[in-house]
Amino acid sequence: MVFCVETGVVIFVIRDLRAADREVQRIYAGSVLGLRGIGGVASIRPRKPAAVRSNALTTKDPNLQVEYADQSRAADRRVMMALPDYLAHARVPREVDVGKRVERDWSAYLKVRDEVLASILEGSY
Repeated sequence: MVFCVETGVVIFVIRDLRAADREVQRIYAGSVLGLRGIGGVASIRPRKPAAVRSNALTTKDPNLQVEYADQSRAADRRVMMALPDYLAHARVPREVDVGKRVERDWSAYLKVRDEVLASILEGSY
């Protein structure tokens, strides 16, 4: 009788440990995907320091203006490629909401950015 009870307890503990292991692996995988998404978006920045970028915005040198516009558009392409990947891997409703909010805010940012770039490149800035 004691042996049967002990066997039952051992089986219960093993099943519980396996379930805990699966949960930890699921959480870890979600964290890695989230960090990869954050890292991908965080690594999207122009190659120049902020002070130089600022000068590129205010300079009259058309080469610097075009270079800044190209860098900005390249960063936009990387974000636009990363967002669908993030949304495809989002599993929790909050992650989906955050992804959609970033997508919406990014679109609003692009409208402003495009107007600023157009003004700079036209020389009216």
